[in-house]
Amino acid sequence: MRTFTIVAAMALLLSACTSAVVAGGPVELRIAGSGAFAAETERKALAVFDDETYTALWAATIDEHGEMAPIDFSTESAVVLFGGQRNTGGYAIDVRGATIEGETLVVDAVVKGPPGGSIVTQVLTQPWTVIAVKNRRFKDVRWDR
Repeated sequence: MRTFTIVAAMALLLSACTSAVVAGGPVELRIAGSGAFAAETERKALAVFDDETYTALWAATIDEHGEMAPIDFSTESAVVLFGGQRNTGGYAIDVRGATIEGETLVVDAVVKGPPGGSIVTQVLTQPWTVIAVKNRRFKDVRWDR
């Protein structure tokens, strides 16, 4: 009976350790760049793992001022967040953090509008943010909120 209890306890401990590894926890990140005018009008998140793909994505969707937000693909991955089309200026994406869940990077970010009563440009905008993630162990990205 004692052997069974020890084996059961060890199995429980190992399963707890395994789920902790799968859950991942917080991920180190930095904001590499952001702006108000992307070519992408839908709200979405894209993960990028190499310079060639990043350069093509930048040229096709952002290229706002010509200078790419810097990412060191030898140690980082990029996540590009598109906030969708907005009716005025003053919108930005507020990145609060990210965690790993299995093979998915889960980004906690919100699109924040201009404060009430503020004077904003009357133009369609498409806010975007590029996040440099100090982790390459994920295969997909999900934007919560």
